[in-house]
Amino acid sequence: MRMVQKNKLLLLSTAVIATAVIAAPMAEASSYSVGKGDTLTKIAAANKTTVNQLKQWNNLKNDYIYVGQKLTVSAVKKPAASNTQVAASSKPTAATSTKPTSSQTPAATNASTYKVVKGDTLSKIAKAVKATVADIKKWNGLSSDAIYIGQQLKIGEVKAAAPTAPAQQATPNKEVPSNAPASEPVANLQSYQVLKGDSLSKIATKFGLTVAGLKNLNQLNSDLIYIGQVLKVTDASEQGEPEVILDSKEIIKSDQVIDAKLSEEKAINTNVTVSGQAIYAKVLNIADSLTGTPYVFAGNTPAGFDCSGFVKYVFSNAGLDIARKSSNDYFMKDTTVVDYPVPGDVIFFKNTYVEGISHMGIYIGGGQFIHAGSNGVEVSKLSYDYWASKFVAFKRFNQVK
Repeated sequence: MRMVQKNKLLLLSTAVIATAVIAAPMAEASSYSVGKGDTLTKIAAANKTTVNQLKQWNNLKNDYIYVGQKLTVSAVKKPAASNTQVAASSKPTAATSTKPTSSQTPAATNASTYKVVKGDTLSKIAKAVKATVADIKKWNGLSSDAIYIGQQLKIGEVKAAAPTAPAQQATPNKEVPSNAPASEPVANLQSYQVLKGDSLSKIATKFGLTVAGLKNLNQLNSDLIYIGQVLKVTDASEQGEPEVILDSKEIIKSDQVIDAKLSEEKAINTNVTVSGQAIYAKVLNIADSLTGTPYVFAGNTPAGFDCSGFVKYVFSNAGLDIARKSSNDYFMKDTTVVDYPVPGDVIFFKNTYVEGISHMGIYIGGGQFIHAGSNGVEVSKLSYDYWASKFVAFKRFNQVK
């Protein structure tokens, strides 16, 4: 009886081992738990992969990660392809599109991918390949219109006939001047003029909104609208700053500089002192009082601010003696990263209009910050796709104790 049991156990163990050996290649993706100071760039380098691969494997829409997050850092291995699959995969595919010449456009190559070149926009590329901006964003999992030089974009099936213009293009819009270029990205429209037959539901669907969201944007108390009424269809503060095409190589270089700086800093994990709290209370009051002040490049007075000029003015008037510098200088020389930000700490962003640290604001709590953006001094949410994708760190001026 014991011999029979031993044989059964031996057979069962053998079966389990055999099953494990067979199944192992199906799921060999390794994972990584995000630690303090980690960034996608640093994790990608440590695991000999790329940021784009990490984002693809983990379905990330931006570079925002958090301590303790589990990330897949290698591809899941699939079973060996059958002879039929191998034969099919060995067929030549469409060549990757390169910069079009005067006699060649992306549409002419019928390529399955397109390489972004200087001067490109999603609108321009969409027009060339006879698609829509929405199509390209869908094919590439893009949450915004941001693209960069050298980026490979997937281009779906090229339509044989010219596509019907998106409904938004045919819609009158008081906010768009009559002499606007034909290639103006439709996705950038911020308002819509109500036409005969329109309803909030119809308009919301057209612009990818909910009826509740559309009513909230326009402070409507009912579903009643009228012909000729102009409705907001885009939250300007959610859009972030105007997108520009940046050099991917320079982005990589600047990311390395940023990572190196954060790595050498000993993060602050304590709250501010009583004197620091007094300064922060003034900072928040002054900043709030300046909401609506227009944006002025290099501005540092209530007549107009840029981002670092706004921060300098607020902190100086709150009792902190700081010199007028750029956001990059404040990041590199005058601040230290914090583990647990409190209202009054500063927040930094990268790659907004130039590569590297290029924007900053003041954290006000609840995942919100106040800053001088292109729309003037306003409050924005870090959860917005644009700001989450540009976020770098919360820091504290070294003079604040």
